[in-house]
Amino acid sequence: MNKLLIAIAIIILPAYSFADNGSECQIEAQGYEKTYEYLQNHVFSFQQYFETLSVRGVQKAGFFSCNGEEGYLLIQTHERSYIYKNVPRDVWEEFKFTNSIESYYVQHIRFSYIMV
Repeated sequence: MNKLLIAIAIIILPAYSFADNGSECQIEAQGYEKTYEYLQNHVFSFQQYFETLSVRGVQKAGFFSCNGEEGYLLIQTHERSYIYKNVPRDVWEEFKFTNSIESYYVQHIRFSYIMV
């Protein structure tokens, strides 16, 4: 259902300008839907994903960076998804290898970075 709504929103919404100056992503339009669309359609210099076996909490995560140093972190849970901006790559690296994804997310990401 959410994918259908996003697809409909993409068709209805006017085009927004996204610039990649080679070193960082500059998203001129704000908001979750526009940022999500950008993350799905843009070619990044660094991009990774992982999935967990969690039934609740973090189920998937992705990191998208234009400069390889900081970028957008997409977190998908059983209820919804979130996008955080300006997340350093080293936080991503620690997050994907931590022993407790949920604890790391709450302690180091959830309230530490701006959510789109």
